[in-house]
Amino acid sequence: MGGVLLAIGFVLLVRRWRSFAVEKRAAAVGLFVAALVYAGFGLFSGSIAWNLVELAGVAIYGAFAWLGLQRSGWFLVVGWTLHVAWDALLHDSSTTFVPSWYIGLCIGFDLALAGYIGFREIKK
Repeated sequence: MGGVLLAIGFVLLVRRWRSFAVEKRAAAVGLFVAALVYAGFGLFSGSIAWNLVELAGVAIYGAFAWLGLQRSGWFLVVGWTLHVAWDALLHDSSTTFVPSWYIGLCIGFDLALAGYIGFREIKK
């Protein structure tokens, strides 16, 4: 629930510019930052393998962010939706270096933002 509320706040903030292009840019930057946060958590894992996995996530979600800006906002929808799998499947309760509260928060944010961007893509 907290993640959904944060996503609503994020959307309300970027909607102030009254431009879907600005909203997409903010969503793209946000997707990249979400991946960077996990890379930051990875530094606390003490594992080179985990750091490489998290850096791969930065590359993957960075690519979706770039494609979302260059090609279609649907890449942002897919990127944010796939990020839920990153949250839930890769960082389960055994991943001690990522706080469990953050995973739940991130899942709500990811799904709410993906839904909003998809809605905006349909409306345009």
